[in-house]
Amino acid sequence: MSADKPGPVRPRPDRGAPFNARGDSPARLPSADSSAAASESSCEGTPNGVTRQINKGGGDSPAAGVRLALYQPDIPGNAGNILRTAAGLGVPVDLIGPLGFVLDDKRLKRAGMDYLKHADVVRHGSWEAFRQGLGPRRLLLLTTQGERTYVDFTFRPGDVILMGRESEGVPATVHAEAAARLRIPLRAGLRSLNVAAAAAMVLGEALRQLNGFPK
Repeated sequence: MSADKPGPVRPRPDRGAPFNARGDSPARLPSADSSAAASESSCEGTPNGVTRQINKGGGDSPAAGVRLALYQPDIPGNAGNILRTAAGLGVPVDLIGPLGFVLDDKRLKRAGMDYLKHADVVRHGSWEAFRQGLGPRRLLLLTTQGERTYVDFTFRPGDVILMGRESEGVPATVHAEAAARLRIPLRAGLRSLNVAAAAAMVLGEALRQLNGFPK
């Protein structure tokens, strides 16, 4: 769910060192009832389809097992803000590529500050790689086209909250795979919120319902 509508930004495969690399072994998403690190396993597909755990923050994830997923994010400052929020709340983040910036982008680091090293992040080279590891988790898409508001929705343990690209959202094929499409109620005539603000609002409601805030 994006706020501003900048000109189209063509995502490119991310390169360069991650902000706090701790190994580069293939990984899958943890099961909905586990807060352990993603287990190592083989991932099929091209290099762009590989899933890798690129940063393990070391903190405990909330018992609810809720995750945030960013679909081809293209504004590094917003991604940094989201990673900072997720680190503080103990919520893992999935980055679905190709990304529109490199992982050592100084704008991402400026927004995330030293909180980035506490973030639990898994990078997926493609939507297919992410979907392969999703398993039975529900995929909840936050979109201005949502049929239900997030405040009227009942979250479940293990839900994955998906945020679209700031410039273009997500394609129709991704809309079709969502178990639910949620929106934030806004005043008439106003299009959307900044993606980082929207993510914080919906994530906060999910953790409130599931008693998933850090103790």
